[in-house]
Amino acid sequence: MIGNRSYVTSYCCGSPKTFDLTQYCNMCGIGARQVAPFRLKQAPKLQNSVLQLNWVFDELFVARSVWREVFEPLGIGFRPVVLHRTGEELGDLVQLDINRAVDVDVDCLKRFKDCRRCGRRKYWPKYLIGPYPPPLKRDAGIFRSHQYFGDGLQAFNSIYISQRLFRDIRRIGLRGSISTQSTRTHNLFPTCVEKHATSIDEAGCLVLPA
Repeated sequence: MIGNRSYVTSYCCGSPKTFDLTQYCNMCGIGARQVAPFRLKQAPKLQNSVLQLNWVFDELFVARSVWREVFEPLGIGFRPVVLHRTGEELGDLVQLDINRAVDVDVDCLKRFKDCRRCGRRKYWPKYLIGPYPPPLKRDAGIFRSHQYFGDGLQAFNSIYISQRLFRDIRRIGLRGSISTQSTRTHNLFPTCVEKHATSIDEAGCLVLPA
């Protein structure tokens, strides 16, 4: 889990102010689409860490200075975040704009549920403990899976980062929880990969797990 804190306001798979629920299924939790900034009750002091909100496992928040130093050079944008009480944009906090989604290899994932109401598929969330389903494309610094994971009304995408972004995160000491496919750890800075892998990327993209 990445710095999980209860800052989000009245979140139940998305408030009308934050999410378009047109395609949302209230049986499986899939389909909410963000159309407005998250509204927080208070401004968190992140410093050099990553924030993940309760019940929102596939959106990440960082200090604006961290975004500028680490994520902006890789072409990764941001979404503003606002203070719920006033609607004012928070100057020191941004949401990472993870707008690239790819298919992952799910051939070996045998445990899933197809929603009886909408027909969409969701895979067992414990598959993300490791080893992680590898992405079929790796052409962005950070991206999410098209496929959903979760149970009950929990529905989220897995998030992957490139080797280059991992090195930059490690360089500045950004705190949070990142796992590698090879080590199956939840340490931010894994110290080894499998012997047959010559680089972290060859062992599999790094995953920011829920």
